[in-house]
Amino acid sequence: MGEALVRPPVLRTTEQGDRSATWTELFFDLVFVVAVSRTSEILASNPAGGGLWFRE
Repeated sequence: MGEALVRPPVLRTTEQGDRSATWTELFFDLVFVVAVSRTSEILASNPAGGGLWFRE
């Protein structure tokens, strides 16, 4: 039928050498950090969670 969309994870060994992150991985890491930062700012100003989903 074809190749599976999701491959099972494979353990890396020390013999494979170093692997560097791609620009896409770095971009999504940055997006995640910004999302966590914004969420923590909102929760710090209102610990009850008001405004977390919608701006008041």
